[in-house]
Amino acid sequence: MNWKFFKENQMKRIIILSISALFVILSACDEKEEMLVTDRTDCYMSRFQIRGTDNYTILADVTIGKGIDTVALTVNAVVKHGIDLARLKPNCSLAPECSLTPAMGVWTDFTNPIQYTVVSGNKQIRKTYTVTVTVEP
Repeated sequence: MNWKFFKENQMKRIIILSISALFVILSACDEKEEMLVTDRTDCYMSRFQIRGTDNYTILADVTIGKGIDTVALTVNAVVKHGIDLARLKPNCSLAPECSLTPAMGVWTDFTNPIQYTVVSGNKQIRKTYTVTVTVEP
């Protein structure tokens, strides 16, 4: 018996079966349909921070009732005089299992208000917050 031929043939079968299985799995996914990850309907931003250029210094820190209005869906943060609004790094805390778009944690230009959308854990509720950062006089 030619073992080399047998091994090569067996390897080809494994590769073909693996590719076929991968194709079946990928074709079963529908990009339009979002999967429910949780049944949580909470949908809010509870804390908003701005970090400085060193990525550690907190330049602004606001919470619900102290800069965050969960009814008007606004966030108002004030930074000290001399801070450049064109290069700030925002960060926030959300209700459990929520997601946020666009993502925070990247250098952002806040010379104009920015909108962030919070999506509930069950993906059914979306709330768009307008974040305004101003420099104290």
